[in-house]
Amino acid sequence: MQGETGWISMTGTDTDHLSKLPVAIVDIIAAHQLKEAILISLINKLKTGKGNITHVSLFKSSISALANQASNYLMAGHIPKPIGTLHPNIAPYGDIFITKDGQKVLLAIGSDAQFKKLWFSLNFDPENYHNFEFNSQRLKARSFLVSELQEKIGLLDLEKIKEILNQNNLPHCIIDDLKAVFENPLALQMVNISNVDNLMAKSVSNVAFSFPND
Repeated sequence: MQGETGWISMTGTDTDHLSKLPVAIVDIIAAHQLKEAILISLINKLKTGKGNITHVSLFKSSISALANQASNYLMAGHIPKPIGTLHPNIAPYGDIFITKDGQKVLLAIGSDAQFKKLWFSLNFDPENYHNFEFNSQRLKARSFLVSELQEKIGLLDLEKIKEILNQNNLPHCIIDDLKAVFENPLALQMVNISNVDNLMAKSVSNVAFSFPND
């Protein structure tokens, strides 16, 4: 389904290195749509006393989730290409950098004002700021800008980079693997541990939106 509904064509790093989302995303989307259809049917049953037959298509569910990519094509004929994590229209947004201690940090600098704070918080030369002041400039010189940023970020450990970014309210994230994810207290709240035939079993999916008890 990811292949036939456009997802794979725009996922990966380039057209020779396509990829797919490594989760059953189309099944999940269809399941949510089915859930909503069932809830609507139940409300309708309460109001009218009549039941419904609900059909949910994996293909159509996947198409419905194309969101802005579908709009870009339908309105402007734009066919998205795979560009990895990069934002096609904003820089540095989605660009990944390696810290001195080997950690991966993704920046999500979404405005000129945010970039100005990033530039000066990393102690770049003020004289060169005018070359990257506007997003259009940063997009044209993205490769050079990323190289400059990597040189600065590569001199600092993760904790120092996080300190700088957090102090300046600059959007970013750490690229965590699942081990790190499930060491996060928020993720641990979503893990349900139960006893099945005297064996311990863990489940996440059936309590994905649970909250800890007060």
